[in-house]
Amino acid sequence: MSILPNLRPLVTKDIGAFLNDSDKIRDLVQEATGENPHVNWTNPTLPLGKQISDVLTGLEETKADRWLLTYVLIAALENGPEHDKLRELIVRACPETLITTPKLQQQVERVLADLQQFLVTPVPPNVREEWRLKQTRLQAMVQDTARLFAYKSLHESLHGLKLQLTFGEVLGQATEAHIAIDDALERATLATPLLGADTDEERVELEWMAALKPLGTQLEAAAAAQDGNIERDLIEQVRDLIWPHLIRLNGHVFDAARKLSLPAIVEDPPLDFRTRPEFIDLGYAVHDLKPTVLARALKHRMWQDAEKELPLIDALLDVPGPTKAETINDWFRFKSRILWLAELDPDAGWSVDARTFADQISDAMADAEERDRINIPRENYRKLIAACFFAIGAMLKADCVMLRKVNEPLNAILQELDRV
Repeated sequence: MSILPNLRPLVTKDIGAFLNDSDKIRDLVQEATGENPHVNWTNPTLPLGKQISDVLTGLEETKADRWLLTYVLIAALENGPEHDKLRELIVRACPETLITTPKLQQQVERVLADLQQFLVTPVPPNVREEWRLKQTRLQAMVQDTARLFAYKSLHESLHGLKLQLTFGEVLGQATEAHIAIDDALERATLATPLLGADTDEERVELEWMAALKPLGTQLEAAAAAQDGNIERDLIEQVRDLIWPHLIRLNGHVFDAARKLSLPAIVEDPPLDFRTRPEFIDLGYAVHDLKPTVLARALKHRMWQDAEKELPLIDALLDVPGPTKAETINDWFRFKSRILWLAELDPDAGWSVDARTFADQISDAMADAEERDRINIPRENYRKLIAACFFAIGAMLKADCVMLRKVNEPLNAILQELDRV
């Protein structure tokens, strides 16, 4: 699906104004496509909006415009909330970026089919030597997918624990809490080795795991002693421990998705490969795959950012008396963001509940005598945001599992290159 024609002029104009530099356009397009736009599609002396329009026209011919738009979405996020309108415009103009994103399973299967051709086709000795020079990059590709899977698994283990402690049956129950902690630690223990034995990355994860384990043991003892005060204090300690690590791990998930180096396999190919149909198709397939992973990781990060801001909104709403104009502005800004995020998954039906609960909170804010009515919809709102974020996380985890299937043929290629 190409950009909606009626929004295309706005998209090209606003992206050009956002990047604001020919070199930035060149670098971002090259990161997204592997191609230099000033060689293939446009001229650096042209107006910036015209350069973007030329590039998108060239990419639309192969249905690759989504690649560039996804990278612009990420750049806009990393440059602050003042670029929210640009993100909204891009998604509205090209829903494939974040709403009707291609199915990653089908994309992975296409990559696997192309890689399989390399395993069944004899490789001439001179080409083998060229590929041996790429072994380090191929090994990095294998490690990149493992790293993304590891960080998402670690995040999932802590996020599930947080939800159980906050909303589930574990709330206030020490017996269930220590069981939930043991389960989270067991799953985290399986994921951590994928970061590399004795690496700094592994050591960071082992530290919080070592700090969490004794809290689980103490909760088990408190449950046996039926000491409610100690139980509540320990559960609060667990929440305080895991919260900053959840935020940190979400950042690592996003960074790991950004650093996926799958396109490296088609960079600077041997001359004999450049005209082979399966290699040409592989080049398209690996470049088409990464924006899909990035789109899921981007939504994952945006929901985390929203959940991270929720305590600040709660603090504003807890102030007694008439609602201040500043609080109202902050609330409506937050409400608008949640509604937009929920609408990115229309089939899930989140947007209806998000609007209902948010409207109930807004109505109660308008009347100081009715402030107590905020609490029920606000609790529902918290649960909704938590459930949405967890569901998005589950989708990303499924993508990470699927993505690791690419490692099998990559490892087979590495083994073939090791043969004398």
